[in-house]
Amino acid sequence: MIRAESTLDTRRTKAEVFALIDDFTRMPAWVGMCSSLEQTSPAPRRTGSTLRYTYKQGGRVQVIDGTVAAYEPGRRLVLDFADKVWRIAVAFEL
Repeated sequence: MIRAESTLDTRRTKAEVFALIDDFTRMPAWVGMCSSLEQTSPAPRRTGSTLRYTYKQGGRVQVIDGTVAAYEPGRRLVLDFADKVWRIAVAFEL
């Protein structure tokens, strides 16, 4: 398994940062390959909500489905994506 981790210091409040990562419509602005991330299950967002991530790679548009693996508003968001080739977990903790 490959693991990458990054820490970022900011002057923004935790509430402001969580609002950014929790707003899936804004993800293409700060995730390079991302074309869109949408929740495919009914609102509200919670652990178990289903997702569809569309991204560009090698000149092709690709889609991978996922779930919200953990959701603690204001503190933690974990997204889990899988297809036939990949399993990717992305975690944000404040």
